[in-house]
Amino acid sequence: MPEFRTLKKGDIGVAKALWEEAFPEDAGEFSDWYFQNRFCPAQCYGLFAGETLLSMGQVAQDALFVNGKTMPANFIRGVATAKAFEGRGYASLLLGKVLEELALHGQEISILKTFIHPFYRRLGYEVYSCRSVQEVAAAQNGDAVCARYQSIEEISELKLEQILDCYRAYLRGKSGYLWRSKSYFRQMLQEALDVGGGILLAVGEPVKGYCIAYPQNETLFAEEMVASCKEQIQAFERVAREMRLSFSYLSFEPGGEPDAMARAVCAKRLLEQTVCQGGARIRVVDDIIKENEGTWQIEAEGKKIFVKKVLGEPDICLTAGELSVLCLGGCLQKELPEKVERLWRRTQTGIFEQY
Repeated sequence: MPEFRTLKKGDIGVAKALWEEAFPEDAGEFSDWYFQNRFCPAQCYGLFAGETLLSMGQVAQDALFVNGKTMPANFIRGVATAKAFEGRGYASLLLGKVLEELALHGQEISILKTFIHPFYRRLGYEVYSCRSVQEVAAAQNGDAVCARYQSIEEISELKLEQILDCYRAYLRGKSGYLWRSKSYFRQMLQEALDVGGGILLAVGEPVKGYCIAYPQNETLFAEEMVASCKEQIQAFERVAREMRLSFSYLSFEPGGEPDAMARAVCAKRLLEQTVCQGGARIRVVDDIIKENEGTWQIEAEGKKIFVKKVLGEPDICLTAGELSVLCLGGCLQKELPEKVERLWRRTQTGIFEQY
């Protein structure tokens, strides 16, 4: 049986080599920057056979914004298995042990971004947001002033605070996004602009809207756009046109392609943190975290939420992933009993981070 443990400083070299083998497009400048500035061995778990790193995955505990509250996101990132050991179930074994470790520490939820949703659904995750690309038609000239930045060094502390304020205002009434600190945002912009070759466009003084965009073929594509009105989006499009590019942006409206996924880690704690009103019985099915298995009685009395295991017929049966989607304020592709529907407020869900 492989050894499961967190990585140490002495493992950074083999972790970087595995990353570059799994993600060859990152080899070179980005990989060098990432492992110098962002990689934290204490937040990375690995499976080892002696000194050989078979599989690894990072768990970032950045704050997750959930219906006006925050909790650790336990954001799974950079899952990779050495090519010589692929197809042996090591990634599944690794992530199962990671989830058990998170449960031991009482963590409520875990999220991730992926393009292989069936794999993570087998581990109990479920899709909580969808993504689509929206193209913007050419706009007439307007009055909105749009500043352009190509390096973090060009952005003052005051401007950074204004952009962060825009982002946090955007989160009102939403769920599933990361609640960013100023230092996190600065590092994120450094990665996007100075390492990734992107640009930051900011509208207004003080800033009222912004986007982080990348030239791709003949399009300026905004992987992150925070805009409060049509005029701001048109201002971004005009800058793209000045660059002889069209403009498009990432949207999280319902009906798009599957995007982010989540699953309950400690179902009881997640319910206690997210239920708003009413009462119901929910049976949770979880093949990995056995403490979640069973029927949970939920009762909301004012601001107090009571959750306990009971016997008897449930109102609905949910996987750990499906439960997390409802706790985030999202919707499932199944009909819910009215008493279950009433437990949570519905919100728009999404997340800009790609990993």
